[in-house]
Amino acid sequence: MTPVFTQKKINIEEKAGERLRQARNSLHLNLKQAAYKTGIKQDYLIAMENENFSVLPSGLYGKNFIKKYAQFLQIDPEEILNKTPFALENPQNNPFSKKQIKRKNFLVFPKIIRNILLVLIILAFFSYLSFYLLKAREMPELVIHEPKDNITIEKQKINISGKTDPSAKLTINGKTIFLENNGNFSTGIDLKQGINEIVIISQKKYSQENIIEKQILVE
Repeated sequence: MTPVFTQKKINIEEKAGERLRQARNSLHLNLKQAAYKTGIKQDYLIAMENENFSVLPSGLYGKNFIKKYAQFLQIDPEEILNKTPFALENPQNNPFSKKQIKRKNFLVFPKIIRNILLVLIILAFFSYLSFYLLKAREMPELVIHEPKDNITIEKQKINISGKTDPSAKLTINGKTIFLENNGNFSTGIDLKQGINEIVIISQKKYSQENIIEKQILVE
């Protein structure tokens, strides 16, 4: 007796990931291009095509990614969705189906505070810098203690004393004069017979010159 063989129908159902991959390949797109065109992260596209749906956000957000990708690839979204674990979810019975808030989202407010503090520090720095530059350009103080006014003397030597900014450079008739720590100075000047012009100049590195002129008559 000849045995009778019954042909058994093998039901091979194409998986969702493979269906998505084939559709993308048929459009001649790589994952990077698909991510750019859909606005979906490339990691999510890789996860969908590799059947690694746990990588996607849970609930509605994850479903929307799958639907959006399927629509882009011109596939029925429900066909793909029904082949994924998301088909088993019931949003009405799962109050936590929405995307879970990640810990980093709680850092938004402190990040704003940090940025505000950073801006304040930068503003304070530039305010100090502006103040420093204004002070640096400010004309230094220069006070002459003696001689008080233009005078007439008989000697051919006179003492000139006064006070200026300790950080300034002081010259009398072009000659640099030593300053004490508090800015005081005192020096003798040789004179000639007749009228002598005494020019006293004090200047900081970036400031304007403070100039005082005296006339001394030697009889």
